[in-house]
Amino acid sequence: MERILEIYERALAGKATEGEMNILRSWLAGRENNGPAQELLEQSFFRTTATVDIPEEKAQAIFQAIITADKTPDRVRHIFPRRWWWAAASVALLLAASAAYYLLQEHQTVRAPAVADVAPAHKGAILTLSDGSQVVLDSAKNGLVASQNGARILLDSGQLSYDPVAGSADAITYNAISTPKGRQFNLQLPDGTQVWLNAASSIRYPTLFKGAERKVEITGEAYFEVAQNSKMPFRINVNKQALIEVLGTSFNINAYGDNGTINTTLISGTVAVKHTPIKTSSSERVILKPGQTAQMAIAHDLNTVDKIKVIPDADINKAVAWKNGAFNLEGSSLKEVMKEVERWYDIEVVYENNKIPDIYFTGEMSRNVKLSSFLKALKEWQINYRLDNNRLIILP
Repeated sequence: MERILEIYERALAGKATEGEMNILRSWLAGRENNGPAQELLEQSFFRTTATVDIPEEKAQAIFQAIITADKTPDRVRHIFPRRWWWAAASVALLLAASAAYYLLQEHQTVRAPAVADVAPAHKGAILTLSDGSQVVLDSAKNGLVASQNGARILLDSGQLSYDPVAGSADAITYNAISTPKGRQFNLQLPDGTQVWLNAASSIRYPTLFKGAERKVEITGEAYFEVAQNSKMPFRINVNKQALIEVLGTSFNINAYGDNGTINTTLISGTVAVKHTPIKTSSSERVILKPGQTAQMAIAHDLNTVDKIKVIPDADINKAVAWKNGAFNLEGSSLKEVMKEVERWYDIEVVYENNKIPDIYFTGEMSRNVKLSSFLKALKEWQINYRLDNNRLIILP
């Protein structure tokens, strides 16, 4: 019974697999389970109807009419053709639809619960200091945020910067900044390099650059404007799989794991891209020219890595649209766009029956709009959906 309850709750949340649904349907159809099944359905039915402001007396009448469908008028029998209708039904859909159907027959208005609109991403991040302590930058005030070994950390109008301290210690300490979904942030590294972090991204860096190189690590997506220093090359370790070597340039790195690739798009200057760590006999190294993208498949086995693909005529506007406050939808599939929407609005996107509409977009939209405005635009592509709290469900 414990397993059935677990599957049932997953079904109500729309997360049950087809196999789990078959187990649930079989259990509900067994006549030996009539009592427990009716009690389970009754509990969840009244939990559902409570969200649409149905009087208790009306809800009781609705439920009794549903479970005795063999005695109800013909208009109900064609929906529930036999008493044990739940054996072939999707439980969550049936419970919600049943209440709405009966109320409509009685000329009642079903009022869906109000769903709060979702604001677009805003400036904010979490700063992790060398000792592991964290500072939420969303609420931090301008001025000195912390002092680390070799630098003062300053916040000014939403940008973090490092002010080296004269005579600082030789030991190197590291800080990290991460942006949750629904956040975006920019900072100036100790060498003057400017970095913009997209939502769901991170960067780890020393509080003071010393030695023969300047090395940082990133995940997610970031845009760099690297301060020139020919004596100290700038290197970026991306997802521990790619190494970007820079002298002085501006470029974008998109390395979200759900994209399956690491894309480095060069805006100006020169960068070299290679695999790291190199565990193969070939140490491939690709040098990009402005307007090119190096595309590297994310490897699950570092002993077998694919060749780096160079896209000669990259869409620069598309690559940096996020930094400029826009969704560039040109040529993007619905699935690709929804991944951006998830990160930007901090919501979950699911596809009913796991069916993803085969739709491709054109054009560009501002990112500085609430979710409701973005969803209205989807109607232009005849995309149907429903919003359940923080869950956007795309319909087939």
